[in-house]
Amino acid sequence: MIANDAFKGVAAASVGLRITNCRLEDFPAQALSHLTNLTFLFIGNNRFTHIPAGAFRHFKKLRLISLNNNELTTVDPEVFAGLENVLEKVNLEATQLEEFPSAAVEKMTKLEMLRVSKNSITKLDSGALSNFKTKRRLEVYLMDNDISEISPEVFSGAKFQLKKLQLDGNSITSLSFLNDVICTKVFSKSPHVYLMDSPLKCDCETYALLRSERVLVDGTCRSPDDFKNLDIRPDFVQKAQKECKSVTPECSRASSLITDTVWVLVSLAATSTLCLFHI
Repeated sequence: MIANDAFKGVAAASVGLRITNCRLEDFPAQALSHLTNLTFLFIGNNRFTHIPAGAFRHFKKLRLISLNNNELTTVDPEVFAGLENVLEKVNLEATQLEEFPSAAVEKMTKLEMLRVSKNSITKLDSGALSNFKTKRRLEVYLMDNDISEISPEVFSGAKFQLKKLQLDGNSITSLSFLNDVICTKVFSKSPHVYLMDSPLKCDCETYALLRSERVLVDGTCRSPDDFKNLDIRPDFVQKAQKECKSVTPECSRASSLITDTVWVLVSLAATSTLCLFHI
């Protein structure tokens, strides 16, 4: 437990805080509220199961927040309220999330990196990656979940620009969720999608999507046998050219829809784990 006045003496000069491996169960909202000049906050490797709405509203300069390796399961849609115009990077890796936290992060106008890897997300529903308000090209990391289903309208109506979507180590077999990226030209610059260590089935529809070059995809074919273990770019594309050259992507909807530093080491009672404070 962290006392409510723990940071009062260093509040004005503190721009960064690291509280890790402390086995904290209750989020220290009151103690943190004095640190109004923070620009980065690392508070991972604890045991938080819930962080209340508006928990970070005192931080008017916070650019990076890392909550990785906690036990959140879900994220309150208003957890980052007050940070809409400052937050740039969010780390929610290994927090036991079961759903993609769209509502909690999509209002950030400067968001450029979102890490949600190593969770228990199994699908991305329609619009899950559509409503980001960021004006920067966004990188989204979703590696090592158990995603097997991605809606063909996952990007439906998107008004932001996607730079990178990292989906390595999931259970994705098809690239069909990229159809609308091709058909509606939703992104003005080609995003890079990574699908390494995924059981991709490579067929003529896959070829048609890759040939368009409106999205850059890295991955390896796992089936059928004719294309097994081929890198989809360029090996699969070259081999499938003759058989599939006349195939075009199947659009899932009308194409007209185009649119600073002090270190304090604290040993907590009843634990041999070193709790690290970095202010």
